[in-house]
Amino acid sequence: MRPPAETTPKLNTGWGWPLLMVFMRLPLALVGSSIAILAYQLGGNPVGIAAGLGWSTLTLTIVNMLCLGLLLWRGRVEGFDLWQTIGFRRRLLARDILWGLVWSLLLGGLLLIGSFAALLALHGTRGLADFATVFVGEADFSFNLPAWLALVSAVAFPLLNPLVEELQYRGYAQPRLIIVSGSVRVGILVTAAGFGLQHLVFAVTPAAALAYVAGFFLWGLGASMIAHRQGRLVQLIVAHFISNLSFGVIPLFFIDGG
Repeated sequence: MRPPAETTPKLNTGWGWPLLMVFMRLPLALVGSSIAILAYQLGGNPVGIAAGLGWSTLTLTIVNMLCLGLLLWRGRVEGFDLWQTIGFRRRLLARDILWGLVWSLLLGGLLLIGSFAALLALHGTRGLADFATVFVGEADFSFNLPAWLALVSAVAFPLLNPLVEELQYRGYAQPRLIIVSGSVRVGILVTAAGFGLQHLVFAVTPAAALAYVAGFFLWGLGASMIAHRQGRLVQLIVAHFISNLSFGVIPLFFIDGG
C-alpha cells in the first residue's frame, strides 16, 4: 500500500537531506554526551562514559528540538505539512491507541530478539546470564544530577522523542529514500540502520553497544514496515512513547541524594 497523496513527498530531494535526517542524530547526541563527560572531568570527577548515559535524555531532548526545527523548515521549503504526515484522525484515536499498544509489544519483542542475538553471538549463554557485566561493565556511576534537570528531561524526553523520531525517520527520510533509490527495501533498511546506530548513545560497554544497535535496528525495521504500509504515524508514535517511558526515567537514578 502506498502512502496517501498528502504524505507523499512533493519534491525529489535527492540523497542528501534524507540521509542527513537518518544519520545526524547520533553525532549530535555524541557531542552532547562528550560535553557532559568533559564537564565532570574538569570538575574533578572523572566518571567517564557513564556521565554521557546519565545526561542522555537531556541531550536527546535538545537534539529533538533542533531536529524538529529543521523538519519545520524543510516543511516550508518542500511544501509538506507535518500534521498531515502524522495522520491524526480524531475518530480513529481509540483504535490508534489500541494498535499502538499492540505494536509496542511486537516491536519490543523484536528489540529483545536483536539484543539477545547480539549477546549470544558475543558471549554465548554467559552474556544472557550476566547483564550487569554486559550493560554496566566497569563504568563509574558515582555522580549526581540536579533534581530539576533530571525531572525535566525525564518528562520532556518521552513526550517529545517519539514524535520527532517518527517524523524524522519514518515520516521524512524513509519515503524520500524509497523515491530516490527506487526501492522500498533500500529505503526501509537505510532508515532502520540509522535508527539502530543512534542508540549507541545509551551504551557504556562495547557489548551493550552491539546489543542496542542490533535490537533497535530490528525495532526500526518493524516500525518502518508498519509506516510504509499505513502511510501514517499515529500508531507508531503511541508505540514509541510506550517504549521510551523506561529510558525517560534514567536521569532519576542520578538525582542528588538519590
